[in-house]
Amino acid sequence: ITYTFNTSNLTMMGTNVVTFELAIFAPNSDITYTFPSTVKWLDGVEPTITANATNLLAFRTLDYGSTWIGNLQGVVS
Repeated sequence: ITYTFNTSNLTMMGTNVVTFELAIFAPNSDITYTFPSTVKWLDGVEPTITANATNLLAFRTLDYGSTWIGNLQGVVS
């Protein structure tokens, strides 16, 4: 599964800071999750998505979506 972030309307919001959360339920470990190359992961490590669980990720931008800071908030099984 490949994720893309549409940032075309961010500059119209009047702020350069945007945050959103993404909940991914991973039914098994056979799925590959791909995020945009503009995502920089906290500590420089892309998190492992846990199978048979809901994975909550947070993303934030400080520059209208040119780059994103991403991190795994937690996993609920």
